[in-house]
Amino acid sequence: MSKMQASLAVLLLPSTIVAQEGQVRISVKHIVSPNRSQGVLETDVAIEETVTNANFLLENTGVDWRLQLVEIQDVGPSPETDTFFSLDNNAELRQLEHNAVDDARQNTNRYKWNPNAMPCCMINVN
Repeated sequence: MSKMQASLAVLLLPSTIVAQEGQVRISVKHIVSPNRSQGVLETDVAIEETVTNANFLLENTGVDWRLQLVEIQDVGPSPETDTFFSLDNNAELRQLEHNAVDDARQNTNRYKWNPNAMPCCMINVN
């Protein structure tokens, strides 16, 4: 597999993510690697700037909704989250993302699941 600098897994919960007045609530999770690395967008400030830039782009392209950052949290390392760092191909990543949605819904504390926001998981895979 070629080196992936980052993978952004966006797991949608359509019934709960859209706040009033054209805001889409997002909850950013750093999936922390076993060696405690966070990868790209390592700081809260970098994530906040990215959301600000995204909202600027949305506004300038005529989109009538904006992102509302509600939280930034670290998740892991743990045996469940460490799996993200030992993948051989994109198909394995997609399957893991699919399984993680069910796992996160059932184990809300492990993934710091917020049912009122769209989870955006930041994963640095080398």
